[in-house]
Parts: sequence; C-alpha cells; structure tokens
Amino acid sequence: MAITPFKFLDSYTREDQDIFFGREKEVEELYYKILDGNLLIVYGSSGTGKTSLIQCGLSGKFQDADWMPVLIRRGADINLSIKKTLQQAAITPLKEKNTISEDIRSVYLDHFKPVYLLFDQFEELFIFGDDNEIAKFTDNLKSAMEAGLTCKFIFVIRGEYLENISVFEDKIPDFFNNRIRIERMTRKNAMRVITEPCKLFNVGVSEDFPAKMLEKLGNEKGATIELTYLQVYLDKLYKSASSINSKNPVFDEALLLEFGEIEDVLSEFLDEQIAKTKKPEDALSILKSFVSDEGTKKQMSIAEVFDFTRALGKEFTTELTEDYVHQLVDLRILKDKDDNGKYELRHDALAAKIYKQISFGEKELLEIRQFIINRFNDFKKRNALLEKADIDYILPYENKIFLNPEQREFVYNSVRESKRKRNNRRNIFISIGALLVLTLSGLSIFAFWQRNQALVDKQTALQKTKEALNEKELADKAKDMSLKASKEAMSAAQYAELQSNIANEQKKMAEEQELKAKQQTELANTEKQNALSQTELANEQKQKAQQQTELADEEKHKAEAAQFEADRLRLVSLSQNVAFKSLQIKNDPQLAALLSNEAYTLAKDNKGSVQDPQIYNALYQSLKNFSLANYPAITKVSAEVKAMNIATDNKPFAILADGSLARYNSTTNDPASRVALGGAMINTAYLGNDNKYAVTTYDNYTVRIWNTATGTGSEPLPGHTGLVRAAAFSNDGNLVATGGRDSSVIIWNNNKLQQQIKFPSRVRALAMNDNNILAGCEDGIVYEYNTGDNKMSTLVNNKPARIQCITYSSHKKFLIVSSSDGRLSILTESGQLIKTFAEGHSVDFVSADDESGLLAEATVNNLIRIYNLNDLSQRPLEINEITDAIKGLAIANDGNLLVACGNNAILGYSVRSAVIQSLLAGKITRSLTQEEWNTYIGIKK
Repeated sequence: MAITPFKFLDSYTREDQDIFFGREKEVEELYYKILDGNLLIVYGSSGTGKTSLIQCGLSGKFQDADWMPVLIRRGADINLSIKKTLQQAAITPLKEKNTISEDIRSVYLDHFKPVYLLFDQFEELFIFGDDNEIAKFTDNLKSAMEAGLTCKFIFVIRGEYLENISVFEDKIPDFFNNRIRIERMTRKNAMRVITEPCKLFNVGVSEDFPAKMLEKLGNEKGATIELTYLQVYLDKLYKSASSINSKNPVFDEALLLEFGEIEDVLSEFLDEQIAKTKKPEDALSILKSFVSDEGTKKQMSIAEVFDFTRALGKEFTTELTEDYVHQLVDLRILKDKDDNGKYELRHDALAAKIYKQISFGEKELLEIRQFIINRFNDFKKRNALLEKADIDYILPYENKIFLNPEQREFVYNSVRESKRKRNNRRNIFISIGALLVLTLSGLSIFAFWQRNQALVDKQTALQKTKEALNEKELADKAKDMSLKASKEAMSAAQYAELQSNIANEQKKMAEEQELKAKQQTELANTEKQNALSQTELANEQKQKAQQQTELADEEKHKAEAAQFEADRLRLVSLSQNVAFKSLQIKNDPQLAALLSNEAYTLAKDNKGSVQDPQIYNALYQSLKNFSLANYPAITKVSAEVKAMNIATDNKPFAILADGSLARYNSTTNDPASRVALGGAMINTAYLGNDNKYAVTTYDNYTVRIWNTATGTGSEPLPGHTGLVRAAAFSNDGNLVATGGRDSSVIIWNNNKLQQQIKFPSRVRALAMNDNNILAGCEDGIVYEYNTGDNKMSTLVNNKPARIQCITYSSHKKFLIVSSSDGRLSILTESGQLIKTFAEGHSVDFVSADDESGLLAEATVNNLIRIYNLNDLSQRPLEINEITDAIKGLAIANDGNLLVACGNNAILGYSVRSAVIQSLLAGKITRSLTQEEWNTYIGIKK
C-alpha cells in the first residue's frame, strides 16, 4: 500500500499498484509482448513513465512466484554491474569465474522463479560506454539467450537512443523485433491520475479542478501530458492542501489560485529547493556534476563531485561537498546513495533543467582543463611541453582553471620555454643583421681604398711614360751635338760609321724606353681594371647592404604588423572573455546585455568572428533574459512531426503523425494550409527539397507517394519486406527511391516499381542526383549506384559506424554524410571529400543551405551545431537547450533554423549574431558605468 497519493519524481513500484492509474492499455500490451518473447525493448521520450510501467504495472500482472525482477544499471561497466547485481540477488554465493549465463542459472535455482533482467536507463551504455564494453556485453547477452535459461530480458531506453540498438543485430538478429513505444499520457487518463489516488487518500476534488489544473500546466485540449510535471505539481498541491486540512485536504479552484500561473513547474520546484540551501549558487555547482554531457543524469560519488566543483573554480572542502549532497537528498533533488556509494538526480527531467544552466563558458573551462590534463599525461611519457598554438588556446582561461601544482608548473614551464625560444630567435636575427651590416661596411671601405690605390698606380705609370719621352728628347739632343763634333774632327767615313753606331744605340735605347713605357701603360691599365673591378665589387656590396637594410626594415614592419596582429587577437580574445562574463551575470539583464553587446562590438571592430559560439551564446542568452517566452519562437503542431522542411516563404512545412501535411505561418498555432493525407498510421515520412512531393511509409512495409499541392497520393505500394527508413526524390519528381531494413532500394517511376536494387547491408539513408542513387547503410558505407550502367561503387567508408544521414545542400553544391559515431563528412557534389568533423555523438539530422552558406546538424543528445560552409575552419555555433527529442530540422536561406521536437512543437532560431544583436540593442536602456567598464572590460576606452 502506498503511503502518499502521488510519487513526486520517484518511479512507481510494486507497492504502489493501488495508486497507479491511466496506463492499463500499455500494461496489457507489455504483458503479452514479454510472454511472446524472451527479449523486449521498451522505449519512449523521457518522462513518459517507462520505468514505472515495468516496476509497477507489469510487475502487478505476475504472481510473486512467477516474477523475479533484477534491476540493473550500467554503473561503471555494465558487465561488472550484471555480475554484482546477480551476486546480490543470489542466495548461493556465485563463483568469480562464472559466466553471466551460469550466474543467471544459479539465481534461478536459488529462488526457483523466472528471472527478469530489467536494464533501466539502458541508454547509459551508449552515452558512457566504449566499444569494448558494448562488444563484451553483446557476447554475454548472446550466450545467455542461447543457453535455454528461464530468464527474460527487458531493456528500457529513451527513444532518441533507439537507433543505437542496431549494434547488437549482427550477433543477435532478432534483437529489434519485439518492442513497444510508450507514448505520453492522454488528457483523459491524466484526469484519472488526479482523481483516483485522491479517492483512496480521502482528498476532496472539485468538479472542475482536474481540467483547470491541466490548463495551468499549459495543456491544451487533445494534447498529451508531461507526466513528470504533473506528478511534481500534484505533490506540491497535496502538501499545501494537507497543511490547510491534514485530515480532509481539498483540491479546488481556490488552491489553484493560491499558486498563481505556472510556466514551468519543474524549474520552479528546482529553484525553490535550491533557494533553501545556504548558498544556492554553490548548490547549483554541486548539481551540475550530476549531469552528463548528453543532458541526462549520471551517478557520482562524493569524491567525484568534489573534483568536478574544483574544475569549475569552487573552493569546497570534502566535508562541505558532502553536506551539500546530503541537503540536496533531503530536498528531494538527489536520490540517496546506492550500494556503490553513488548519488544521482531523481529524474532525467531534473538533469535537463540543470543542463540548461551549465554555461558555455563552464563547458569550455572543463574542456580546456581536460585538454591540459591529457597533455600533462603525455608530457610525463614523452617530456613534450605545450606548443605555442596550445598556449594560445589555453591562455584566455589561464586564471580560471583549477589545476594541481604539478599541472600548473607544467603550463608555466611551457610558457617560459616558448618565450625563451621566441626571444632566442629574435636575438639571433638581430645579431646576424648587425654582423651583415658591419661586414658589408668593411668590404665597402676596402673597395674604396683599392680604387684609390689603383688611381695612384695609374699616375705613376703616366709619370714613367713622361720620363721615358724626356730621355728620348735628351738622346736626340745628344745626337745633334755628336753630329756637330764629328763633322769637325772626323772624316766623312768615320763620321758616317760613328753616326750609324750612335743611331743603332739610340734606336736600341728608344725601343727599350718604348717597351718600358708600354709595360708601364699595361700595368696602369691592369691597375685601372682592378680598380674598376673593386669599384663594381664595392657597388655590389653596397647594393647588398641596401638590400639587407631593406630586409631589416621589412622585418621591422613585420614585427610591427605581428604586434598589431597580436593586439588584434588579444582584443578578439577579450571579446570572448567578455562574452563569458556576460553569461555569468544572472540577476542583472541590462548588465548582461551590455557586456554581450560589447563582446560583439569588440569582435566586429577587430575583424574577429561575430559568429563565435561564445559571443552568439551571450547575445542569445541576454535576449532571453528580457523575454523568455519569445525566444525561441514556438509553433505548436497538432501531432508529432514525421518530416519537416522549409517552404518558399521560409515558414515550416511538415508531415504530422495524424496524417496531415501542414504549412505554418509560425505566428499562430493554426496552420496557414493543411492537406489530409489519410490512410493508416504513418511510420515514417519524407519531403522532397522543393516540397512538391512526399513519401509516407507504414508498419506493413508499404509506401505512398503524394503530390503535396493537391493532396493526391498513390495507392499503398508493396515491394519492401522490411521497415522503410529512407527516401529520395529526383529533380523532376518523376522518380522516387525508397530503402530500408530489407537491404533494398526500390525506384518508383510515376508510382510504379521500375527497379529494385539489393545492397550489402540495411539501408539507413538515401540521396539521388541524376542517374546516381546514394545509399547509406548500417555497415558504415555509402554506396553509389548508377542506374545507367547498373554499376555499384563505394563513395564513403565510415566503418564500423552506421550511416545515419545523406543529404545534398539546397543547390547541390555540397554532399553531407553523417554517422552514428559522430562523424560529419562534407563532400563536393561529385563526391570529393572536403572536410570531416568527428564530434563523438551520433548525428541523426542534417540540413544545409547554399544561399546562407550554413549547415546544421542535430546529434542524438539533442545538441545542434551550425557550421559555416564558406569557412569550415570556424568553430560551429551550438544550441544545447532543447530537452525533448529532436524529430527534424531545416535551415532557411535567411539563416533561420527550424527544429521539430517530440513535444509537438517547432522551434525557430535565428543563427545570425547580427540579427540577435540588433534585437538586443532595442532592449538596452543604459550604458556601462566607468566602474563596470574597468571591472569587466579593463582596457582604455
């Protein structure tokens, strides 16, 4: 017998059967499905009550002798958790060397009851586990299922992680066959959840109370119910009513009026409880440690919580951390510790609310700290310090990161070594430049001296020539005198002979003088040539000296440019830092807006990226601070979105689960136009890029092809033998391709089967371009099939992951392929790889627009990234506030992003920082004071 009428955030158990209402149909279906097979998958959105259906509803269908439940959570490792949990359930101690099958058999023999292994929150295996853990679990499960045990296996998993189940199908082909989807509760059944427990606990309920209460929770007629919010609100009302009259509490309109308007009862509860702590901000830091990167809850020990808070810069002691955790248990936010000493949040819905309050800056701090730890561990192995690029990456966060002394010394030594190398390079360059200038100056002086010496030698040679000529003249005079004397003293014959001898001697002397003069001239010419060569060398050295001077000037300009660039980058880094500070301002919307606006201006003025994720996030959060209800824009739809695209007016165009195709004006809940598609319940649906044609598929494996303008469609088209999970359209719409779990693709021509193509693996995604069919398969390969020559080739190989999505950008400039391991590959239209991103989580939806140059992706953990196709080096924007499962997304040519969610809503975001900044500017009513400027900006105005 339950002790209170409502369970708050706790799951219902076998003891709560008397207050468990509104799920009779689902319980019956669960019961017959588990009897029909040994393995059952129970999936649905968070908050649909899956765990309660098993532990209370299904449990109540069995007699005690027929039901031996063993509840298993992954813990640190699912394989170890299975053994440990079975050990706790066993009476006879289990042997360490036992296989899982032997342990299950021993537990069965101890109790002689059928064993039901209930794997709750099975998505934790895919969030936290690695390939080795999954592979070992697969082998253990396969062996256990083949061992003929009196045991059944029930896996409870959130719907957005269902695709991960396919990793088991290679070894366990029937794994996916027996499954049940748990939908949100209807309004009619929700009223029973209110009234029936009240009858058992003598709580009076006025006639109009249930309907008015659901209206308070924002529930419209015909819509489904968020059970988590309902239970929290009912618990809150019951406590209030009991405080007024403990014996006969009453639920009436006066009680509702007392509580006023309720926008988000879970957020309100969380805020109220945190406010009861000594320091709410510190308590929130503690709670953030219990949220995974996926926005789900995770189990943590006191020591792990302590380390996490220090990483956020909180100076807690272990004792203070433990006090906060115990207080949060008392406040019903955390569950008390389990047998492993671990605590966790009471519900994933709380994790989603807390995840929203983990700022982008805090995520970056944790990311930077992990980066340093990894590099420090690498340093201990290879003695490799941080490089300059690494230091530039972490420098803006240097004073914000918690590091132990060894890690901080490692960073300090890296910075010091980087500066020393930089200074050495600069000093060497200056020394070489000075030496070059001195050397070239010396060469110039030597060349000048050589030139002067050559001129002196030339003058000497000319003087020698002049002396030779003078001697010749003297000789001629002597000859004349000799002639005169001879005439007077000698005979004519003697005179002639004498004259001849004298002439010969004179001639000989003249020749010798001439030769000597000639030699002197040649020597002078040689010296002159040497002088000219030295002059040319001097000129050449002078030119080199000028070049070195110019090079030195150029290096100086480069140094000045580098300094300017360093200053620019510093201001760009400052813009990100200011954006981070803006995100920390919680209670002053004007100050937060001023800081985010200043961050945008700093980035814009210094040629930084105004699309930097931190700047965008700061602007967006600042805008939400002023009007939470308007950001993002919300379009309510009548049923779950099965396919979505953007119409020519950039408004939502969607196929809904209720069989309608609607175009919305995004300002009211009513569609601008609606076309009824009719027929059975739609399994999956697909829209062509131009929205002219659509495909719907059904549980009986048939497909229908629709003209969206007229609403006319084909008859159900048979041909597939498995679920259809992909479709693609030719440019003219005459050809449609569908593919699915039967590993085949069918090409339909004017609604008739034209060709069926068999592929090596199950088809998960399709694209079509001219004669080429691109099929993305579960074996991790994108196959390209040419319908002209019927040849098949491999375009992309992402083994061992599964291909999740293939799509062309709006004008087919790009081809994008995503995988279950988080890889996002961007290719040219012809299939040449441009770039691959590896993000770590399955990318399930992709949309790309060539006009805006934007690409949006949505991962399995509801994280959206937006890339700039024109500059793939830029970091992507991130939207991480969505808690409901994403059912589709589309990006428009004006930069607006539409996201279809599992709560029957389409969210509209602007992903242009300039647009957000323009909207924010209209909300700002003051300027930063000088004190605020000095505190948050810190540079001269």
